[in-house]
Amino acid sequence: DEIGGWWADTVHFAAKYNIVLPEYAIDSDLLIEKITAFINNEGSGIITVTWGAATSILSGLVDVLFGVCFCVVSAGKKRVVAAHLKKLITTVLPQTGAKRLLSIASLTNQTFTNFVSGQLTEAVIIGVLCFLGMLILRIPYAGAVSAFVAVTALVPIFGAWLGGGLGTFLILLAEPIKAVWFIVYLLILQQVEGNLIYPKVVGKSVGLPGLLVQP
Repeated sequence: DEIGGWWADTVHFAAKYNIVLPEYAIDSDLLIEKITAFINNEGSGIITVTWGAATSILSGLVDVLFGVCFCVVSAGKKRVVAAHLKKLITTVLPQTGAKRLLSIASLTNQTFTNFVSGQLTEAVIIGVLCFLGMLILRIPYAGAVSAFVAVTALVPIFGAWLGGGLGTFLILLAEPIKAVWFIVYLLILQQVEGNLIYPKVVGKSVGLPGLLVQP
């Protein structure tokens, strides 16, 4: 209706000053019809894909948030639970057996804590390197994609593919050529991470040679 009103005002203005409009002037009804058809057909597909990607990302972020909250709550109760378990073990088992079991449990806890710390450090390094590389190559969504790559780096085996796949999809929607550059850069970064960064950081954290913890 607004387009039709605008066109009517234009025709009135032209008639007032004896301006002859060209014969190929815009047909407002036809224009509206074509726009409506595009939205109903092709436009709906684009909207559906974009909405699906957005909801998937939001769902992943919500899951990560709940996971972090759960870890924080669990860490707060860790000492209380550990104290009760220690008391139970020393009460049920003989002194020698209790000491041996508590020593193994302490070593396991320390090793696992160091491993998680190394994993987090490695994920942060990967995220920073991915962000810097994307900035240098002028790839869009550098912050969001790098953050997602860093988070998915915590997932064994499939984490790198998950982060790279979603990052490629988002970049592909904006600049397809840049998506190719992102794939090449991410493949190089994964090789550096798997052969240099991960063995050095995680191996040092758990006290093992880098060769033994190499993915």
